[in-house]
Amino acid sequence: MKAKALLLSGLFLALATTASAAPSTSLHTEAVPTSSSARDFAEIARSGNFDDLIITPQQRKDEFGSRIQSKLGSGYVTTNFNVAGGYGYVKVDFVNNSSSPVKIVIYHTETKKEYYNKVINGNGSDAWLSPDKNPQGVRAGGYTISFTGGPNGNGKKPVDVTFSGYTTDIKSEVN
Repeated sequence: MKAKALLLSGLFLALATTASAAPSTSLHTEAVPTSSSARDFAEIARSGNFDDLIITPQQRKDEFGSRIQSKLGSGYVTTNFNVAGGYGYVKVDFVNNSSSPVKIVIYHTETKKEYYNKVINGNGSDAWLSPDKNPQGVRAGGYTISFTGGPNGNGKKPVDVTFSGYTTDIKSEVN
């Protein structure tokens, strides 16, 4: 009877712990015992040593971005980001801060496969949502973003673009 009461108190404690770690809009947490055994969980609950619980973070892997500006007299800049294995859904937002168009190309550095190629008008914006054309996700590895200023990306105008992005393993998070 004591074991049954102890197990029930452990389960109630688990529910209370999960409820107190309620997810926010930017972070998803879930308390999960390291062992699937109810007996082990009851021992953790009885001892009060909750260091043996795992906290699972939100599934975003990497966040990246910055303001890209070309040097005086240049209309071409590149930058890089990485997609970790299993996190093949990517979203990158672009804002062209100049009055001239800028051509933006994103490609997988190793294979040279192009994933995004667009001209953004002066003071315009756009986003690359990888699931739109790659519902299975994109290849892991390094990616290069090239920015070329001027009409049709001719490189005759300076580049001034702000971009931000992230990788995730949840397709629906990229929207």
